Amino acid sequence: MFKSLLVISITSFVIGLGFQIMICGLYITTIIEAYDPALVLLLALYLVSETLVIGGVLYFVVAAPLLFLLLGKLHMTEPGFYPLAAILLCAVLAASKGFYTEMMDWRLFALFVPAAFFFGGMWWNRIELDRRVKLAA
Repeated sequence: MFKSLLVISITSFVIGLGFQIMICGLYITTIIEAYDPALVLLLALYLVSETLVIGGVLYFVVAAPLLFLLLGKLHMTEPGFYPLAAILLCAVLAASKGFYTEMMDWRLFALFVPAAFFFGGMWWNRIELDRRVKLAA
């Protein structure tokens, strides 16, 4: 159980980080007139690096255990409920960080929302895999 939680958490965080880099890259291309792919990538990585530490700490210390507890207690048959519940929890977490610091951080939303979506989706796939293994046995 712990191994699957760790794999799901790390995989969803890396996917969320990839989406955050793409969103920051799109943001950079709207600001810079001269389009140089290397410059856009470096600036996007710089923009992502500002929230990487706090996002990683919040995700692995707060969000992943809360998602584990929340999704572990749910016994829903609708597969779409798991990603939506995860997105709601991570959006509330990012908003509470913004409320605490008195400044909303869109980069944290860009990291948490895709990561939570994939966390919920992979959680549902793990549940379905466990059900199929039990039914086959």
